Amino acid sequence: MSARAGVRLEFDYLTRRRSFLELGALAGSVYGGEPPAPLTNESLWRAFPRGYVGGWLDDALTGCILLWPLDARRAGDFLAGSRRERDLTEDDLVTVCNSPRAVYYFAGLLIAPSWRGRGMAAHLLAEAMVRWHRDLPWRPPIRFAAMGVSVEALRFIDRFGMERLRSAEETADGHPRYGRTFGTEAALRSVVRSARDAADRKGRLVESP
Repeated sequence: MSARAGVRLEFDYLTRRRSFLELGALAGSVYGGEPPAPLTNESLWRAFPRGYVGGWLDDALTGCILLWPLDARRAGDFLAGSRRERDLTEDDLVTVCNSPRAVYYFAGLLIAPSWRGRGMAAHLLAEAMVRWHRDLPWRPPIRFAAMGVSVEALRFIDRFGMERLRSAEETADGHPRYGRTFGTEAALRSVVRSARDAADRKGRLVESP
């Protein structure tokens, strides 16, 4: 898979500190300044580096998707909308990934401004879902959550088949909460396939708008 001849496109976990520092630069370019604190919280990254999957073009981090295994008990107030995302810490994550209390929260989807609308998001989601399904000890029921903070986030939520659990008016931060539970392994596999199919339909990344 490549953007154009001679350009290297790679996907992987952000497990090295250099990659985490690249994430800070990417987030700054996306938000045009200081990004939301949780996106560049090093303690959260250290607690679960495999929740960070990035896409590199010619060794430059161009996109990243973030997934945190929240503890439904300790982070329940955030999931219900009464606490803000910026107040989450590493203590809100489960220590055992297949704990029945785990709720996998999509914390961010960052695409470099120059690559928005050109296929990176679809490819990034597909590559991340394949890795997480392969490497994380998921066992049904598997719960996912997200927060609708932007048009891009809402498109992702719709693509993932989530339903709204709390409206913006019901939350402390004014952002609706969404969720979906997969009761069987087969149902989760179908989403992984759908993500892969969506990326395949996009084809190669488009070099220019």
